[in-house]
Amino acid sequence: MRRPTGKVVGIIKRNSRPLCGMLMPSPIKEATRHLFTPADRRMPRVRVETRQAASLQAHRIVVAIGGWLRHSRYPNVRLHRDAPDAASLTYAEAQLMMDDAGRKDPVTSSLRGLNSLAKILKQRRIQNGALTLASPEVRFHMDSETHDPIDLQTKELKETNSMVEEFMLLANISVAERIVGEFPECALLRRHPAPPPSNYDILVKAAKSKNIEIQVDSAKALAESLDRAAVPGAPPYLNTLLRILATRCMMQAIYFCSGMEPDTHHYGLATAIYTHFTSPIRRYSDVIVHRLLAVCVGADPTYPALTDKQNQQQLCNNLNYRHKMAQYAQRSYVAFHTQLKAESGKMRRPTGKVVGIIKRNSRPLCGMLMPSPIKEATRHLFTPADRRMPRVRVETRQAASLQAHRIVVAIDGWLRHSRYPNVRLHRDAPHAVTPHPSVPWSASSGSSFCHLTRGHAALYAIQPSNPKHER
Repeated sequence: MRRPTGKVVGIIKRNSRPLCGMLMPSPIKEATRHLFTPADRRMPRVRVETRQAASLQAHRIVVAIGGWLRHSRYPNVRLHRDAPDAASLTYAEAQLMMDDAGRKDPVTSSLRGLNSLAKILKQRRIQNGALTLASPEVRFHMDSETHDPIDLQTKELKETNSMVEEFMLLANISVAERIVGEFPECALLRRHPAPPPSNYDILVKAAKSKNIEIQVDSAKALAESLDRAAVPGAPPYLNTLLRILATRCMMQAIYFCSGMEPDTHHYGLATAIYTHFTSPIRRYSDVIVHRLLAVCVGADPTYPALTDKQNQQQLCNNLNYRHKMAQYAQRSYVAFHTQLKAESGKMRRPTGKVVGIIKRNSRPLCGMLMPSPIKEATRHLFTPADRRMPRVRVETRQAASLQAHRIVVAIDGWLRHSRYPNVRLHRDAPHAVTPHPSVPWSASSGSSFCHLTRGHAALYAIQPSNPKHER
């Protein structure tokens, strides 16, 4: 068998376990790189980069391996935490600490102080016109043996999520300003173009159906309109639905090289400049930004590809493409596993009602117009060529000239008290053949709604009977 050859092109996940041990003093004065000896003698010594060596040498510390340069004798690690005194907190744990009025310890007090500052930062962003949109994240719980989905839930966002987000945004903006000041021609930034007014047509139409006026002249006007979008007696989730719909009206945020594009504005965050800096473990863009910042602060030398704006722009184009593909993969994953769970019979059957139609995805139907027994009638029945499809009603004054032809129509709506859906005349199609996919057709109705399935209408919201199981 031929011996496989290849090279590592990336690390998608680091499973390194934290190491507890002691920091060894360096013989070099003011050195930033120090050897660390793990308490477990089976583990090798590693190298830690820190400027706090003097204060850490008397303590046991915890580190995690961050990488290993191929020409280095020791792997590099990042300082994890001071083992005796500190502990990492999840969002939920930090939230419980802040909510407990009886806790007065320094960590909890610090969290509350940070949260207060985060609220000020968020309010300042909103006043500048930043958008607060909604994009629910769905998570699946998988069977450990079959890997089939056994449950799904939407991610619950806590106050601590918002707190961390504000400081991440502040860090990203600050780093963007620094690297552009040092590298005006080759800084890797992220911009969000303002959407054209036509993108908002679906949002404006949906809001108007509930007597809500949405202003889209600017990000600030849109944000204020969404904040005011409250109708007396309307369901509490209506505002969230409008924000989800507004998210879908946005343009895609993209990476770009500062020397190739003069417009650096980020529409959604209402900031003049922005980049991604805070997630170097999961985004390569952040790795590049870290390298640029390291040069700015004198911690690392530069290299030709880093300052080549053509090379940087090609990198940005690839990042944008890969990001888009990852989004498609994520959406397909959610749709696929939701379908698997529904077919398994373990998923609770959803119930609800239609509150609006934002887009009609009806496929054209080819068939013949039936003559009406009423003289000069404008409403006529239409029989599709595909006998699996039901008859529909067409409103037209051209019936006499159309009855000798095959015509094409598209479903336009369905009044809840009507026996037939309404369609609009699509075009005269004497030679057209419009096959319909081999899928069963069904329609259901209730006291307060009526809807089509299998692509005839795209619904933007339902009201679940149990809010705890809203998806």
